Amino acid sequence: MADSQPRSKRTQLIRTLLVFFFIYGGVSYSLSLFEYTYFNLTGQALFGVSKTIDSISKEELINEFHRCGGPLFGANSVETEQLNDPIVVRCGRFWPFYRYSMIVPANGYIPGALIKYPDQPAEVTQAKEDFIQNTTVINGGYMLLSLIVFSLTLLAVFHFFVKKDEEKGYKWAFQAFASSLLMAITYVGVMFFVDPVFSLGW
Repeated sequence: MADSQPRSKRTQLIRTLLVFFFIYGGVSYSLSLFEYTYFNLTGQALFGVSKTIDSISKEELINEFHRCGGPLFGANSVETEQLNDPIVVRCGRFWPFYRYSMIVPANGYIPGALIKYPDQPAEVTQAKEDFIQNTTVINGGYMLLSLIVFSLTLLAVFHFFVKKDEEKGYKWAFQAFASSLLMAITYVGVMFFVDPVFSLGW
């Protein structure tokens, strides 16, 4: 009897720690994917930009790539009207790899930056329209899905901390974490297939 009580307390502690871990994972993945899909759909940084560069040479852009540790990425569902228009780019795609966003002039060296060139062939224009349509549907769907997954974590928090129902809290926290992980994995898999520059880095 004396041994079962400490074991029960240890089990309860481990269960509580798992709930915290599952909630943290669910919130992190769902909100991070929401922010990333928002960026792709709007071309805007939800949490602002670290700096703005009005003019940049190829060498300076390469230096920015080195500072980031990889390429800076443009939004894959937005086409810029003309070369050198200011666009938001990001260092890293989403948590835990995302670091910051910044504004630079649009140019062809930025992966994912879609620019409307006046002399581009009609088939290129059509291909970009089809690509933007596909990525818009995917990003929009996963943005909605990320909100649904986030609501599962809120449900877990409600049951575990408000209603003090550990069993339901654990169940919903695990489902939220598993759903967020599956959501992130499938999004990466789909984008690897749809977006040719997605494999260039995280």
